[in-house]
Amino acid sequence: MRVGAGKARIILKEEFMEPEEFGSIHLPLHARALFIESVNCVLIVSLELTSLPDAEANEMKREIAGYTGLGEEQIWICTTHTFSAPHLGIVRDGKKEDRVSVEYGYLEAVKTAVSEAVRMAAGSLEDAGLQIGTGYCDINTGRDVELPDGWWIGKGDGLTDHEVTVLRFLGRHGRTIAILYHYAVQSSVLDGMRLSSGMKVVSPDITGIAGNTIEKYYEEDGAYALFLVGAAGDQAPVKKAVAETYKNGNKVITDAGEQAISVCEKLGRKLGRTVIEISQHTQCVRGNGKISLGRISFRVRGKKMEANVKHLYPARDYVYVPDQEREVCVEALCLGNLAVVGVKPELNCITAIGIKERSPFPYTIIATMVNGSAKYMADKKSYERCTYEAMNSPFYAGAAEILAEKATLLLEQMQAENSFLNHTGDKK
Repeated sequence: MRVGAGKARIILKEEFMEPEEFGSIHLPLHARALFIESVNCVLIVSLELTSLPDAEANEMKREIAGYTGLGEEQIWICTTHTFSAPHLGIVRDGKKEDRVSVEYGYLEAVKTAVSEAVRMAAGSLEDAGLQIGTGYCDINTGRDVELPDGWWIGKGDGLTDHEVTVLRFLGRHGRTIAILYHYAVQSSVLDGMRLSSGMKVVSPDITGIAGNTIEKYYEEDGAYALFLVGAAGDQAPVKKAVAETYKNGNKVITDAGEQAISVCEKLGRKLGRTVIEISQHTQCVRGNGKISLGRISFRVRGKKMEANVKHLYPARDYVYVPDQEREVCVEALCLGNLAVVGVKPELNCITAIGIKERSPFPYTIIATMVNGSAKYMADKKSYERCTYEAMNSPFYAGAAEILAEKATLLLEQMQAENSFLNHTGDKK
């Protein structure tokens, strides 16, 4: 196996920030890249953005394929889902010409950072080994909360996935080349927070701070830390700057303001230290050393979405209106006793846990926001409860369960095709 990693800053001009009322930068946003070559090749890009629309994801993949020689199916472009970053993809919403120019400029800035990170990764390939480990971190919580009028977003007591999975790539003389870590949380501590000036801050939020913490620890090795967001549709940080609830049918919002920045940094450092600790006790990935890539596409029932999410509120009798079918794709990357499943929709954690339990691979990671975005795909119980994830979804009830079945089928097929024999150990 050969591995290379790279990182580049996304240069934000004021004109990119102003339309969404971002007035300053707490910490810069970055693009990180991980190139893995083991008979086959795969490139993983992790972008500190809220999301990446399909059109922009496909455009980036085409351009990366052009200067790397990789097939587009070998490229995974992921976002960390920080809520404190300007959005991409709104240039198609009928904006004025000058506004469109600004948004295309922002897209070019992101693509420039991606190109720098990818070229750095591709140009630094070296012999490497892969180790894996898992651990526990409690900075996340289930966010579905039952109020008198229905379910809403808050700090709930429902199912929470605290597991952290860490992949450590080791080069010559034990040097850490890269850390790829996975956790089910939305990077949203600073989401909507207003400074005393009334403006918001740009920030990679908790996972960006965690990545910086990891990279600082491995500074002598020159390692880079990439984040894959797990099934975090119903998972939120334990503390957030802005809290929203309803009392007597009225929305009540509180904003902790600038003091929430220290909370964000504390939670991010805790996640980073957890990843570092896990990385010190990893085990070698065993089995077939060839990277295998697979994908499966299928259609599910669609649902109409509310045009303005501000019109959503807690309700016991929310009416789901059917819409045209949606095409869904599940991708998978398998190496030895490890499988990484990639999907666009934001899944609830129960869906990912179910896929992991049925996976034939001892280690299985479910990554969301991969190669595009598709909003929420909630589980059936969420639709029965009328949670925010269910109401704000383009998919009808049952889609998540179909996705879980298709993902399991894909993993079983890939395990059989790879003649994955002689693996030992419990599933993680």
